[in-house]
Amino acid sequence: MTAGWDQGAAEFARWARQLWQPLAVPLIEAARLSPGDRVFDACCGTGASALLAAQAVGADGQVDAVDASAGMIDQAKSAAVPEQLDFRVADALTWPGSGYHAVLCGFGIFFLGDQSAALASLADRLAPGGRIALSVWQGRPFDALTRLVLAACAAEGAGVGGPSAEAKNIGELNSPSKLTDFLRGAGLREVAVAAVRHRVPLTPDSAWSFVHSSLLRSALPADPAALARVKARLAGSLGGVELQADALIGSARR
Repeated sequence: MTAGWDQGAAEFARWARQLWQPLAVPLIEAARLSPGDRVFDACCGTGASALLAAQAVGADGQVDAVDASAGMIDQAKSAAVPEQLDFRVADALTWPGSGYHAVLCGFGIFFLGDQSAALASLADRLAPGGRIALSVWQGRPFDALTRLVLAACAAEGAGVGGPSAEAKNIGELNSPSKLTDFLRGAGLREVAVAAVRHRVPLTPDSAWSFVHSSLLRSALPADPAALARVKARLAGSLGGVELQADALIGSARR
């Protein structure tokens, strides 16, 4: 899985302005950061939420941002990084830091195995009264594009055999009630969940870029000629399809 994210890191970073930055804003708002706070950003990707967190905590604060993908961290470090922000290649669940005022996890908990165990591990890094903020996908994310991609791949005998563990995890948290129960089940208090509607118009080029930045790339055929036909077939079928990227932002206190 990490190798796949390394390969897709550059495309992932290209989506920062249209996707990751807009969805990082409500995550940071839910964390209610203050100047001087210490923050842990788990599964930070290319740094959209970490950069906003660093702005919120200021020069007297500290943001430790980790991701298992070296490619993602390389992309994060390619931009100007303030001194209070430290990007590291690391496992979010074995990171040694603790006593944080806030823990962030933007669209990353799906990739940490057992989600309840992962939430408990992240919450353990909070100081008493500290706040955790998670973003997850609402409903069936990217559904229209996913259908077109899988149909184009199937015509070449490619695709996926069934839902991945990560896709199943996404489905376990994709409604306000599921996310609320998830946070309360960890013994957290002051649980709040907010829905965010976010759609991005797609062009043939941007749709292809998104495929390579996401789990959808695992469905693509390896043969270059077949891959070219999938790309052409997808471009011809897009019509007015948008990228459906509706999110849920959950927050709670330890």
